Amino acid sequence: MKKVLAFDFGFSSGRAIIFTFDGEKLESEEISRFQNIPKTIGRVRCWDVDYLFEKIDQSVLTAIDKGVCAIGIDTWGVDAAIVRGGEIIVPPINYRDDCITGASAETENYMPFETLYSISGIQRLDFNTVNRFRVFDKTFPGWRDKGGKMLLMPDLFAMHLTGSERAELTNCSTTSMLNAKTRDFDDRILKAASIDREMLPPMIMPGEQYGYLKPGYTDKKIPVVAVCTHDTASAVAAVPVSGKKFAYISSGTWSLLGTETSSPQTGKLAMQYNFSNEIGYGGKIRLLKNIMGLFLLQETRRELNEKGENIGFPEISARASAVQTDKFINPDDPMFLARGPMLCRVDEYLAKTGQKPAQSDDERFAIIYLSLALTYKRNLERLEQLTGTEYTTLHIVGGGTQDRLLNRMTANAVGIPVITGPIEATAMGNAIVQLISLGEIDGIDKAREIVAKSSKLTEYLPENNAEMQEKYQKFISITEK
Repeated sequence: MKKVLAFDFGFSSGRAIIFTFDGEKLESEEISRFQNIPKTIGRVRCWDVDYLFEKIDQSVLTAIDKGVCAIGIDTWGVDAAIVRGGEIIVPPINYRDDCITGASAETENYMPFETLYSISGIQRLDFNTVNRFRVFDKTFPGWRDKGGKMLLMPDLFAMHLTGSERAELTNCSTTSMLNAKTRDFDDRILKAASIDREMLPPMIMPGEQYGYLKPGYTDKKIPVVAVCTHDTASAVAAVPVSGKKFAYISSGTWSLLGTETSSPQTGKLAMQYNFSNEIGYGGKIRLLKNIMGLFLLQETRRELNEKGENIGFPEISARASAVQTDKFINPDDPMFLARGPMLCRVDEYLAKTGQKPAQSDDERFAIIYLSLALTYKRNLERLEQLTGTEYTTLHIVGGGTQDRLLNRMTANAVGIPVITGPIEATAMGNAIVQLISLGEIDGIDKAREIVAKSSKLTEYLPENNAEMQEKYQKFISITEK
């Protein structure tokens, strides 16, 4: 029996989960869950690193008492701190802070996006790490005089535990600073983004170790393993299929729709469709599209609860399912990116696209659900076009697997079976890479078989596809004007 500790950090919360492996299956035990709430530093919203360090320490000590033999950390991508000698010089800015709006345009003053994409293969997003250094100059002037290294969030947490300053490959690949072909930081991009290569720590591969826990935690030699530290990379590692091509959605705050390929696609069509080429376990390319996912529903729920409605996701889903609508939004419109009221933004989008007003909040819920499902269809079509592959099954992993309405609507939209599970894909992907690193599992294909055995999987078959196709054509005509 081997026990490993997986830290999984998302936009709104963090969790510490112990996975026990008996040679056949994985069993999980969540030992802590805590909020991940930004705080204001100066004029910007930053992640509350001191609070997160405290929660990490508490969880590690509990896990040591329970006999874990390794630790892995995954988080969201792009956000980074500047660190010198263990001290944080520039705190990690929340990627939804307004100070990041328009940041990509500044980088593109020095390198056209077509050139940047042809090198990095990463979709255009203001919050990409490559755009942050000039943001740092504006928000924390003088920081360059102090020197220091850039650490992405999981690398920052690993430094806290081990004292080691390293940069894990899969998360680095989300920054738009890497050459997609050489898989190293690209000097042309660094120059355009005003980044000194000396600010970048040595690269570490998934499965390697940052080092061991510092002596203050334990006398035991417990390694902190560099898992696929970008949460989507960990989730993809846990997709329960092996030995064949597959399409997936990692469904959470964001919906990441993609597949695994052996080489990057950095041509004009991939750029036009705004797909990213990120690196996964074993050097595979995660060819994927970032889609605004459950964030729309999360913010809707928060908005209504602040008004005193005390509503949960099951009720939102039930109310949405009771309404038929032929109105649509583009979930990826920039107006839906920031935190804040979503229902009024739905109304604004309907108005600006010449659609009739929604008649109720229930219809607004239905519009969000329908638009997400049709957005998945649109991007699956584009993925098939890019790869020349007709996918026969769509795997959905992550927290969104619990939303039966969205999964059913997605199956109806894409017209192929949808298989959901595991719910804890990201944490499981984190754990299996640790176990591969420890020699307990023989490679990723075997690991995925173990995930399938250890998970409850649900299949949704497409229904009413003709009706959905009619809505899809209208959706395209409205959202792609």
